[in-house]
Amino acid sequence: MNQSQNISHQAGQAKGQAEEKASGMMDQMSNAAQSAKESCQGLVSR
Repeated sequence: MNQSQNISHQAGQAKGQAEEKASGMMDQMSNAAQSAKESCQGLVSR
């Protein structure tokens, strides 16, 4: 692998890791939103 191929390979890996991290954060946020929604519904139904 020459140097420019190596650099683009590393950039691709970094992009993949960033996308994974972002999708993990989105999952956490949607879980938090879901549980907040459920706890609000629980308060209303009492």
